[in-house]
Amino acid sequence: MFAVLPSVLLFWQNGLLKQQNKKIQDQTHLAEASRRSAQMFIMGEVLSDINRELNQKNILSSGLVGRIVSLSHAMKPYRYLMDNELIDFPVSPERGQLLIALAKSNIQSSFFVDHILQQGNFMQAELANSSLPNTILKDINLEGAVLTNSNFVNVDLSYAILKNASLQNIEFTDAQLKRVDFTHADLSYSDLRFAKVEGANFSQANLDHVRVDRMDWLQFVKTKAHVKGADYLLENYKVDSLDYEGYNKKVPTLVRKSMF
Repeated sequence: MFAVLPSVLLFWQNGLLKQQNKKIQDQTHLAEASRRSAQMFIMGEVLSDINRELNQKNILSSGLVGRIVSLSHAMKPYRYLMDNELIDFPVSPERGQLLIALAKSNIQSSFFVDHILQQGNFMQAELANSSLPNTILKDINLEGAVLTNSNFVNVDLSYAILKNASLQNIEFTDAQLKRVDFTHADLSYSDLRFAKVEGANFSQANLDHVRVDRMDWLQFVKTKAHVKGADYLLENYKVDSLDYEGYNKKVPTLVRKSMF
């Protein structure tokens, strides 16, 4: 018994060290989250200045644009606690809130795209459960962003970067998705009916149970829309006609061939 006791104590000590290290790691991430949340006060001042300038014209001064761009870069992604556990990957809720506020402002569309979306940093922004229908977000870089359960009906995301983004259960109906980079993105259970996807890149993307508008969608995107990754899609998916709650008819849906 005395011979086994040191091994038992060592195992117990290792367990305590692991718990202690996890708590230290959690505290480090929580301190980072607290520091980032302080940027919300700065964002409030910026948004107030935006409202003031937009009362006079629908573009912003170069000084204010510089502050917006600088703020978007400063709002770096981090991990935070959800249900007493740190989320798996760092995101930036602040970038998401900044983007929503800007998109809903009455900034001239071309000015918004050229001076804010192209210069700002919205990578890994958290935009889950957001509603941005009829919004122009051309050329935006949303690599690694979280947009799950959102309404992007008739949104213009032409030439946007959505690599490695979480895009599950999104309404992309009638959206402009030309030349969008969806490489390794997860679009499962989203709605792509009547979306314009010419030249988009779906290489290694997850399109499980994505709703489309035609039974020959896979052939169409290869021969007519000339999407990248079309061979990957044809190899891994087929279009089936499935029932959905709220629909009065079956809807063409992409399903993995391995499921059958």
